[in-house]
Amino acid sequence: MWYSDLGTISIGAQCGGPYDGGLGTLKVDLYKLLVRHCKRTYCPGVDHFALLLNISGSIDQFGPGGIQRIRRSKKKRYIAADIVVPESAWQGRTVDALKAYLSAQVREALSACIARIRKDKDPIDAERLLVRVDKAIAQFKALKHTVRGLAGAEDRRLMETAIELAKAKRRESKDG
Repeated sequence: MWYSDLGTISIGAQCGGPYDGGLGTLKVDLYKLLVRHCKRTYCPGVDHFALLLNISGSIDQFGPGGIQRIRRSKKKRYIAADIVVPESAWQGRTVDALKAYLSAQVREALSACIARIRKDKDPIDAERLLVRVDKAIAQFKALKHTVRGLAGAEDRRLMETAIELAKAKRRESKDG
């Protein structure tokens, strides 16, 4: 399957702009710890949990924050959830605040997936899975991070100005 090399739980990301506050970088470390700690799904009907961060930004907004679109493929044996992250959740936040937010959202998304599995009347040992997830999250929160790729306010303004100029140029070429 497409998820064979991704471990039991994967975290993808789609960013609505050039900046994500560092979430795209932080999610990689959380993903690696989930791979290390979560070797099983504890559900005979599911082989993989696929989580997707939809991070709103200056170009695209994904809607209000929260867990959305829980979907399951029994044929392909996976369950997925979208984690919508509004700009207000990441702009101006410290690394520790971002880690706490990301951890809470990932755990909430997994809990929503577990609820869906139970609604489908499939067995799952959610307690054992969440114990493993919580160990990964605890280690993630304890990591000392210096998030690279976080531009200063001046760099952000320059980038946003460049984006606006590019948009205006595209509009002019379409009109002319």
